Amino acid sequence: GRGFITKAVNGCHTSSLTTPEDKGQAQQIHHEDLLNLV
Repeated sequence: GRGFITKAVNGCHTSSLTTPEDKGQAQQIHHEDLLNLV
């Protein structure tokens, strides 16, 4: 839903500002969210 989209966008903006390790973790979590969405 709309909340998921907002969360995904915020996650992308946040990951670009964090360290590579945090970015990788954020991408992994985002990937899991996409799987849950399907």
